[in-house]
Amino acid sequence: PFFLKVSFQRPHSPYDPPARVLDIINERAQTELALIDEARVAYDTTDPNGDPDATTTGNTVAWDTHFTSAQSPTLCDMNNSDTYCGTATPHQIRNSRAHYYASLSFVDEHVGKILTRFTDYGYTQHSLVIFVADHGDSIGDHNLYRKGYPTQQVASVPMYMRWPESMDSVVTVSRGYESHRVVELRDVFPTITAFAGTNITEYVDGSSLFDILVDPDDANWRTWIDLELTDCGFNNSMTWNAVTDGRMKYVYWWFDATEHLFNLTADPYEQNNLAPLTEYTYKLAYWRNLLVDMFMEEGRGNAWYDQNGALKTESTCWKKDYLSNYPCFTTPAGTTACSTA
Repeated sequence: PFFLKVSFQRPHSPYDPPARVLDIINERAQTELALIDEARVAYDTTDPNGDPDATTTGNTVAWDTHFTSAQSPTLCDMNNSDTYCGTATPHQIRNSRAHYYASLSFVDEHVGKILTRFTDYGYTQHSLVIFVADHGDSIGDHNLYRKGYPTQQVASVPMYMRWPESMDSVVTVSRGYESHRVVELRDVFPTITAFAGTNITEYVDGSSLFDILVDPDDANWRTWIDLELTDCGFNNSMTWNAVTDGRMKYVYWWFDATEHLFNLTADPYEQNNLAPLTEYTYKLAYWRNLLVDMFMEEGRGNAWYDQNGALKTESTCWKKDYLSNYPCFTTPAGTTACSTA
């Protein structure tokens, strides 16, 4: 038996793919990189679902205008090479995406080389292969760049798995099967051990994807997951919690208590924030309560919610120290105070 972990530094900032690969992408994108998509941004609307007869009251203002250089000139300074937000030109966005796509192509090329050699050695018969990434990249969508935000472009990642041919008789789905179950990176470890014959799910937070391959209609599989970035390591406003079932997503921003609610099925690029619309009052409350209930079950305490179960707000950005093994530390640009300091 053996275990092989192969990691690639790219795609990641800085966007510096090999020139030969970038030349191919630029050629395929044609003049002025015309075939590369422009950035997607949110917009003001009272009709998020495109239904002229919809009964909605209230107005949802484009939530990502906060990340334009005009509204946040210090935070979103395009002259700062390390900025996480700002207003770029269409060419800058397409050019950065061309570089990013070139890095993806470079990774794809070398993954192909590994799998080719893998096949040559006859390992496919008895080996599990998983291809996954740790996060996505905004690349200009919503006036954002890099990671750190709860948008689909950042929070969703590829998750491909090829089970060993020796287990074809156990797996009940066909090769090429696409599952719409909610999965996460914490599932990778218990999946690997399950294929090796050991069930560790009672000791870890993740679940084994082997269960989905054996029973794709497993009624016990999770129906939602939580997302979190509350360490504020990049800037004070980048602190949020979110929950999603893959169809709806709720986001709570600790910095100013802003709420976002997105219909990912109808609006996969999260251009319409439904939270301010009275039509979605009950659905908003459902997802908010789901997050609060999770906090209560975890015993996070009154730093996260008050005695009435309402979420709190915190602009000083200290929440990174709630993990005992991840102590808080202060920095001038990030965390300005610690709850236990």
